[in-house]
Amino acid sequence: MTTETNQKTQEIHKAIDQLAGSLHHFTNLLFGTSPVEKADHVNKKKKVEKDPNAPKRNLSSYMLYSQAVRPKVAAEHPDMKAIEIAKLVGEMWNKLSEKEKAPYIKQAEKEKIRFEKENASYKTTLASEEKQQPAKRKERNAEEVTSEKKAKKNKKEKHAHRSEKSGDKKSKKKNF
Repeated sequence: MTTETNQKTQEIHKAIDQLAGSLHHFTNLLFGTSPVEKADHVNKKKKVEKDPNAPKRNLSSYMLYSQAVRPKVAAEHPDMKAIEIAKLVGEMWNKLSEKEKAPYIKQAEKEKIRFEKENASYKTTLASEEKQQPAKRKERNAEEVTSEKKAKKNKKEKHAHRSEKSGDKKSKKKNF
């Protein structure tokens, strides 16, 4: 008896798997993507655009070393992929002694100071520009506008309904 139930269970699982595959195929045909892929696409946040006038970030000592060494490594190993070259440069950086890293560390400190100065002046210019410009109205999309109109309409209707009720009470009091 257990073999019969095991066979039935296996048949049921097989049928469920076939149905799931068919459903997945159908959704791909219907929507062009699976529902999971579509849901992932919907939940993505819009990327905030960077200000082109903003100063560039400072580079780390490793990145400065990488910029200096990478062209040589790429020339020596033209058949290597970019990822492999990056790994090789990373290994080379880790093998360097503190004395060999020192010039890149000093250059990185100078970069950091440069960035801090540029960023401070950039922020002050932003603040002064905001003070000079009049306040802008917030841009709203069509959905926000219609939802606000509906809310105002509902509020007016509720108010009118309340005043009708209170008016009925007053008229009843006057009649007595």
